Amino acid sequence: MTKGHASHFSYNLTRPYPFRWFTPVVIVGGVVLTALFSVLNFAANGYVLGSTFVADPNSTLIKKAWFEKSPFSYSSKLSPSCQPANIAPSTQLTAKSGSQYTLGNVWTEDEKGAVTPLPSLTYLNNSFTDCNFQGIQIFLLNYDPVSNGHYWNWNRDSSATGYVTCSIDNGQLPVHLNLSITVKSALQGNPGRSGYEYLTAKQQTQASLWFGQLLMWMNFNQMLFQMAEVNYTESGLSTLVTGVGMYVVQNPNASSILQDDFMSISEQITGYESYYTVAGGYFRGPMGSDITSIRELYVGGTVIGRAVDGFAKSFYSFILADLGQTSSPSVLADAEVLDQFWTACYNDVDADPSNFVENGSLATNSFDTLKGMTGSIGVLNATLNAQYLCQIPQRKDTASVLFAVIVADLVLLQAAWKIFTWITKFWLEKKDPEAKYCSGCTAQLGSPSVGADSGANRLSNSYEMFKGRLGGFRGSHYAKVPDTQVGSMAGNSTEETLST
Repeated sequence: MTKGHASHFSYNLTRPYPFRWFTPVVIVGGVVLTALFSVLNFAANGYVLGSTFVADPNSTLIKKAWFEKSPFSYSSKLSPSCQPANIAPSTQLTAKSGSQYTLGNVWTEDEKGAVTPLPSLTYLNNSFTDCNFQGIQIFLLNYDPVSNGHYWNWNRDSSATGYVTCSIDNGQLPVHLNLSITVKSALQGNPGRSGYEYLTAKQQTQASLWFGQLLMWMNFNQMLFQMAEVNYTESGLSTLVTGVGMYVVQNPNASSILQDDFMSISEQITGYESYYTVAGGYFRGPMGSDITSIRELYVGGTVIGRAVDGFAKSFYSFILADLGQTSSPSVLADAEVLDQFWTACYNDVDADPSNFVENGSLATNSFDTLKGMTGSIGVLNATLNAQYLCQIPQRKDTASVLFAVIVADLVLLQAAWKIFTWITKFWLEKKDPEAKYCSGCTAQLGSPSVGADSGANRLSNSYEMFKGRLGGFRGSHYAKVPDTQVGSMAGNSTEETLST
């Protein structure tokens, strides 16, 4: 036979694996590996990071998708991330209770006391720490300066603003900020008629804040009714009292919020006569004496100090509870203290001749009755509501996922097949010296028996028989092959070379 061209590329001769277990292992293993590789490839290639706005970045960053957990996390590069919100001063912010706060100045202070003002607050849902109450500015105003001052004339423009300074930890220097909250229209109206719109806190999950808003409403409206009574009962006044402005601060020497002197009025007290002209002499203690307690504050002959004291303590406690502060005294942090304070406020309102509370409203119920309608009393960590831009994993479209998973599966299955066949071939060649024989040689040799000749001898004998048969058919067309070449063929498992 004429020798053909020898290409640089070659093909391997194959023969079946002589193991009964090989076929089921390959089928079962292929199915298992296909499923495993598909899950791994879906975790690695099925998701991309997408931008979205969230209100709670802490939960977004903590929450992990299934492909971010072991054992899939080795290949995941899709961890969520969020950008902090930059909040400028004078921005309105909403707390968890639904109350609106206004951001004031923002600054940092180093260990040496050097203050550095900041143009904005970099905020990432941080909890507040070390909140210090600064005071409450109360304005009780009659919007009609020439009327006799009915209650509905006082409830439109009257307001109260609380001021507090807090800190947040951003991982470097603490950032300090001023916050203010003004209550006005949210406190108007009678709960028995208006449907409790002013109660923005959740009754079951924010019971302390709910009680705080109810106490603020009760005491605030009591102040308005008392101011409306001033002009009715005080015949000795030369002119109408059309407004009261006062600044209430916390007494640093008082340890219990139930003390009468826990709150005090600073010297910033202003009275307004007709057309809002500033006037003095309306504010005094009983029988014209000096004021020694906020509860002794009189306007003309009408005492408004008890309602002012109750409102100031309620507002102070609400602000601290709304900002998650537990270190300062508060009527909203403990159920027993809240019970005592609620009872005291209710008794003050009920004993006043200008009692405004209607039968059937929430304010007519005892604390135990209301407590049965709410959740547990307590103060939790709090943050301000904001929108944050976050990068979170989002699944690709179905076509892209299928294409990526199929391609990756084929690559990994090919690699697994190569490794498996290499190991099997190595073990087979080590155990069977005839493993490298081609199928034709194996067919000529037949199955070896116990005590049979070696593979090389059997191959030599088979070759002689094969050559004889060829000689019978072809005569002298084939040249004799030396015995040494037969031995070489047997040792190297190569096929016989014939020449013409």
